[in-house]
Amino acid sequence: MPLLKALVEIPRHRSLFLPLIMVNILGAVYGFYWYRHQLQATPWYYWPVVPDSPLAVLLFTLVLVNIYRGRRNHWLEAFGYLAMLKYGLWTPLVLVQAGVAAGNFDFESLHLSLSHLGMALEAALFLHHYPPPRYYVWRAFLWFLFNDYMDYFHATHPTLPAPQFRTYAAVVALGNTILSHVVVLGFSNKQI
Repeated sequence: MPLLKALVEIPRHRSLFLPLIMVNILGAVYGFYWYRHQLQATPWYYWPVVPDSPLAVLLFTLVLVNIYRGRRNHWLEAFGYLAMLKYGLWTPLVLVQAGVAAGNFDFESLHLSLSHLGMALEAALFLHHYPPPRYYVWRAFLWFLFNDYMDYFHATHPTLPAPQFRTYAAVVALGNTILSHVVVLGFSNKQI
């Protein structure tokens, strides 16, 4: 219980913001590097819907910077929280399923799963303390529905462990979009 209490209080400690910002920047840079081949093979006009996790981390980093500076940007918060929760859960769900099916869970899959779970945890902790208004949450939800459409009807989704996981990945993506929306909406306030 002391660890849980300490985790929940992280957003109240300004001294932790700069290390979190740096970790997130490094995570975003690594994420864009991980997507480099897919981005090179994708027309530039699809780029906003390709590197899902690095964009999520980048948006959330901007949320942290704003809060650290004593400012709020509800648009960034809504998009950042939904993205961090959605992709923070999507990646481990897909990679663990692929590892179970293949009977092999390699270091990269473990690293990506743990780092993505960290994304979801980080968003949940800050969402509790800095909830955005519902208006922005609904707009973010619509964007992520569009992103799911692009991912699975225009093949902009991340490289999957194997082609047979496409349907599973699509169902998990849509489920996570809905779940993340419900969670963020549950914490949000009615102000605009």
